[in-house]
Order: sequence, then C-alpha cells, then structure tokens
Amino acid sequence: MANASLDRLGQIKGANAVDALFLKLGISELLSAFERNCVFKGKVKERSISGGKSAAFPVSGRAAAAYHVPYLSRAFCW
Repeated sequence: MANASLDRLGQIKGANAVDALFLKLGISELLSAFERNCVFKGKVKERSISGGKSAAFPVSGRAAAAYHVPYLSRAFCW
C-alpha cells in the first residue's frame, strides 16, 4: 500500500483542473440530448443572447410575497 497512486479520471496529465476532460464531453452530450428531446422547438418564441451574458424580460402581472403555511388536517393535530 505504500506505492498507491491516486488517479483523477478527468484530469489532464496532472494539471490543476480535475474535471477538464469531463466538461467538454458532458456539455456537448447535454446540448445534443436537449436538441433531440425538445418538444417546444419552434412552438414558442425563442430568444438568444448575442454579445452579452444576460437578458432582461418585461414583467407581466403582479406578484406578492408571502410565507407558505401548510394545511394540517385535524387528524394530525394533537
């Protein structure tokens, strides 16, 4: 057990990033699976962000904040 070596499967030849190999493969598989299984493609308004990192959306309607109070039936109340 003195000569045990720990290998990181996603690491590129001892570099710092331990998930470098996983990210590229994982993201491409995720995006291709999304494209294959997307049922709303072409049925809803699509918007892509070009040259930026975020998008703003108009607010329609009003929202109010409140705490959720669960309903407890009398059978569970002591």
